[in-house]
Amino acid sequence: MDQCPRLHLEDGSWNYLTHSLVHSAGYTPIVTCSPANNALCESYGAAACFDYNSATCGADIREYTANSLTSVFDCVTDAPTMRMCYEAIGSSGGKYVALESITSISKYARRDVRADWLMAPSILGTPVELPGSYGRPSTPEHRRFGSELFLLVEKLLQEGGIRNHPLEIREGGLAMIPTYVNDLRVGNVRATRQVVPLLAG
Repeated sequence: MDQCPRLHLEDGSWNYLTHSLVHSAGYTPIVTCSPANNALCESYGAAACFDYNSATCGADIREYTANSLTSVFDCVTDAPTMRMCYEAIGSSGGKYVALESITSISKYARRDVRADWLMAPSILGTPVELPGSYGRPSTPEHRRFGSELFLLVEKLLQEGGIRNHPLEIREGGLAMIPTYVNDLRVGNVRATRQVVPLLAG
């Protein structure tokens, strides 16, 4: 079985959903996270967790996978995470997918790795009107794929095949939003998606 890690994402909403989907698709998810979140990641299907703060994280993953890793999904996509991912991929090469645009210098750091990135709004099928490499023409085939994916995800959620991100309901409505945003900014929020109801129940 191929092993598809999702590398260097701390406590973000992509983190748990991605390895939950990867696990449901029959892959073996290997993840990086804060050691404090290992148990949570494992509860979402992670086969192994690695500390993204470790200087040897990429090499440790390569050793764990016996130099056979071929698929990587990088949710952070900065120079350190890309370097880590490339270090983790086995010597036979593989595929690297990111959530941000990749510079040419980084993209071709290893010629045996096919690097690509995705622009999530293109799943709507309409043009993405953003500057530079972020802009996209209309892509009807992305909308068709999105329609099928949404139906599949809804079915998996209903059947318990995947779980949503852990939620924390926070009270106070709009007036408390600045406080909650500051909590995110200073790192007081870990491993949860914050939800603030705006209307009284």
